[in-house]
Amino acid sequence: MSNASEDTIETWPQTGLGIESQDNKPLKTVKASGGVDALENGEIYVSWDGPEDPANPGNCFGLGVTGLTYLGLGVGCSIGMIGFGLASDRIMKSMTAKGKPNKPEYRLITMIPGAVLLPIGLLWYEWTAEKGVFWLVPIIGTGIAGCGIITIWISIQVYLVDAFTMYAVSAVAANTIIRSVFGAFLPLAGQPLYNALGLGWGNTLLAFIALAMIPIPWVFLRQRN
Repeated sequence: MSNASEDTIETWPQTGLGIESQDNKPLKTVKASGGVDALENGEIYVSWDGPEDPANPGNCFGLGVTGLTYLGLGVGCSIGMIGFGLASDRIMKSMTAKGKPNKPEYRLITMIPGAVLLPIGLLWYEWTAEKGVFWLVPIIGTGIAGCGIITIWISIQVYLVDAFTMYAVSAVAANTIIRSVFGAFLPLAGQPLYNALGLGWGNTLLAFIALAMIPIPWVFLRQRN
């Protein structure tokens, strides 16, 4: 294969949409962003696989109303989506006003508050559920975790769309495959984890893993700059 063909495969396409393209290899970007997305979603699935039913903390509800407790997660996700929509475009406009080119990585800035909210929500939910606190308190924790996870997920999806433009469908599909594989197999570690550490400390470990991912958006931005 010629050098020209290799360059075409390994570098980002010119977008023509006012967003500056990259010099990094697309495959590495998909792997990295997909890995983060997969781990964050996998943590949610693992926490839902714990000994405490997330839809019935403290076994306070009968079968007929148990499903309503997922409204906490739904409300949190809705708040996260609205917050992302308001913040992401403002960040892009702010960067443009400062004379900086619109880079796809700026979409990842909104991951930072999401990455902070996720471990807070996990710790809030699991420790209050373990201690038998009034049922509304752990449900608020699921809302915080939901807000964090949806913000992370949308940030990565929009980043991939802006970065890959005409190849965005393939990038998002690859991200979805990675996330789905983690979502399918990572929860298998849930019961052994909780049997060894208990509900509170098991999810504290998951929260620490989520905390370790907070600097990742800065890593993307630093590499780009």
